[in-house]
Amino acid sequence: MLKPAFYTLSLLGTIAIWGRNVLDGSFARVFAAVNSESTYILPGTKEPLLTSITGIRYPIDYQLGILILYFWEAVDGSHPATSAVGIYFLGQYLSILTVMLTDSFRKGQVSGFGKAIAWTLLFQALAIGSSSGIWAALYTASSPLVYRNLPLSSLQQASLASPSSTLFLTPALAFGFIAPSIIMAIPSPSLVSNRFQQLAVVVWNVFPLLVFALHKTFSFLLPKRGFLKQTSPISHLKAIRLTNAFVLAVSFAVHVAVSSLSLATVFFPALFAPGYADELSPASVFAPPIAIIQSKTTGEGLRSFLLWDQVFGYSIMLIVALMQLETVAKVKRKTFSWVKTIPLVLVGAVVAGPGSVCLVVSWVRDEILFDYGKDSVLAKTK
Repeated sequence: MLKPAFYTLSLLGTIAIWGRNVLDGSFARVFAAVNSESTYILPGTKEPLLTSITGIRYPIDYQLGILILYFWEAVDGSHPATSAVGIYFLGQYLSILTVMLTDSFRKGQVSGFGKAIAWTLLFQALAIGSSSGIWAALYTASSPLVYRNLPLSSLQQASLASPSSTLFLTPALAFGFIAPSIIMAIPSPSLVSNRFQQLAVVVWNVFPLLVFALHKTFSFLLPKRGFLKQTSPISHLKAIRLTNAFVLAVSFAVHVAVSSLSLATVFFPALFAPGYADELSPASVFAPPIAIIQSKTTGEGLRSFLLWDQVFGYSIMLIVALMQLETVAKVKRKTFSWVKTIPLVLVGAVVAGPGSVCLVVSWVRDEILFDYGKDSVLAKTK
């Protein structure tokens, strides 16, 4: 039952994300530009599109060219709504990545860190809303952390992760994901060249490779002292708490910043230059468009792309996290109700963002699982 459901969500996500971009003309515009026989000049600049980055035209440079074209008008400041959606997307994606990568360190996982990184690269190339359903179908079919009738001790053992691996993920994401995201947004040509910004977009799109390399480097160079020396429930929880607290603070801060800016257009529209109040309104920044309208620019199409990518991609990741929580609740003889949980999740997504909620669900799961007989955050009620 689970596999068909996730595959269906993946198909629907592909239709909503890529199908809309085909119908609104965005994909055709990008396809024509990347296949142009003449030099294509980036919108709003005199700079040609980079077509040779690695020297391998197909498939690498071709795919990177497509990604540059898709993201260019989100980072150049010409489309405020798309930029705001992009910033919000990144803030929530940080939490999603943390859940997925931390999970890959657990002893019971078959995949491991390298395969998790490979999946995130696929998310970058195809969109998380299109491909996360496939990941979820395969993950839930093989992971001992989801719907496997394991005894408590076995589930705890399978859920343990090396504390050093978990903790070193923090600097790896800070320098491998957050830093490239910020650098990509540096204005060009006022502060950096258009060429530099194109390369920054490329670097961000391959950030999983940076995170992987940095994590391996930190794991090799940084000393493992104190609770990092051994893998135990106590040290596991310490590392989880430190890593999740940092990531949650960043994701929540981005959520508050973008939400506050958007709400200000409703309550204080006079503060904004003409047109910006509409561009940054809650409807533009948070509501996925339903009607398919021909886009005038790629930047307009990207806004729809990112919004629907969030809806499907983050929902799928959240469903998997909730399935893990339900598994732990049953083993700990707690009551878990999807009917009661979903409204709480929806409220949480409004208050803190969908990625933040996914991280909190994963965090709560660990706290309950390793809470030896103490009162947990899940009440044992019916």
